[in-house]
Amino acid sequence: MGTRSYADVPPTAATIALNAYIFGFGGHSLVTPHATLKHLWWTDHRIQAKITRPFVISKLRGEEREFLDKQLAFGEGLTDDTYMEWILDRAKRLFLILAEIGVPDQIFGCIDDSWDDDDLPVSMENVKNLELAYDNDDELNKKFYETQFVYLLRELRMGAHIDYGPNEHIPMDYVNTLPPAVSLQVWDRISFPGRPDSIFMRRKYALTDKETGQSFRQSFVQDIRQANALRHEHIANVWASYTSEDSGYILSDFVGEHTLSTFIDHRTPMQFMRIPVAQRPALLLEWIHCLSDALAFLHHRGTAHAAIRPSNILIDHNNHIAFADVGALRTFQRGKKPQKTETYDYAAPESQVSKAPIVVPSSPPAAKDELEYERLFDRPIYWQQHPEQQLVPYSAHQPGNLSTLHG
Repeated sequence: MGTRSYADVPPTAATIALNAYIFGFGGHSLVTPHATLKHLWWTDHRIQAKITRPFVISKLRGEEREFLDKQLAFGEGLTDDTYMEWILDRAKRLFLILAEIGVPDQIFGCIDDSWDDDDLPVSMENVKNLELAYDNDDELNKKFYETQFVYLLRELRMGAHIDYGPNEHIPMDYVNTLPPAVSLQVWDRISFPGRPDSIFMRRKYALTDKETGQSFRQSFVQDIRQANALRHEHIANVWASYTSEDSGYILSDFVGEHTLSTFIDHRTPMQFMRIPVAQRPALLLEWIHCLSDALAFLHHRGTAHAAIRPSNILIDHNNHIAFADVGALRTFQRGKKPQKTETYDYAAPESQVSKAPIVVPSSPPAAKDELEYERLFDRPIYWQQHPEQQLVPYSAHQPGNLSTLHG
């Protein structure tokens, strides 16, 4: 009977991912099954499912386990809760942090001092009050401070805006797929823990001008609010937004594969080629109707789009079409690099103001047309020379005498 080597075993997603990580291609290879490499986030759901009585017991030693079912030392008989009940009801995150930094037994002292999850996060200055060691250990205190943020995740929900602190972890995973349109590849694609099939498009904006120091934070928040007030099926919506350090981010569940410009240049986009030839003209006409409806919606609310051009129109994988944003909201236009010819070709005519007055040369009228010219263009002189043709004011008109209408 022959032996089997690793080469004889069919590769699995886990072994391929491990191989990619070993050779440094874990984050770059398109063939790597990135679902295997996703971070295991400590979300509310995972914490509730993980922290059970057997888990708590497994982290403590024999003599420490006996205290779990004893009544709390404080309270003077006002409560009959046990240490185990306190952990499972009020201090799951606190216990996880202590177990992670190697001092799970300190949970008893923390409970005796009435610490629970509502006290998290603990500032660096107050960590020493937890008394994690007999003698104050600055290294252990720092480890607790940094570790606590792993278990204090604030998850984004639809319509939410969160200002994340410098030490917070943002629970989202990168999706390693790129759209065919190169101009859209600067917008990341992400998913949330436990929802790998729900993909969102993420756009990033600097909140401070590096050259002038001007802050865009207030205008960023204002434009987000206005965008939410202008929600329409054919305008890529702001699903959620957040700030982190010196950048602002918006998430949209309208994930574009092409802009209208790249769609036209591509000539044979995959999602368009899947449609039967006979149905393609109807789809194009439907797009015109969809975009017109979005513009009518904006105009009805007193808002002009101000940036209607092919590069600002998105088409997703299912051939749905939408404006990438509302051009009047300046936050969304920062960072874009449209072609100059496109900006000029598709701009509103009234926005193209000439730098110098336009003078159209004209020749004087011919002699035989002078009278007609004066009547049409030089009316005061004409009426002076022909007073008999002037109109009598309406107030001087007498009913029944129509001749008074003219002199």
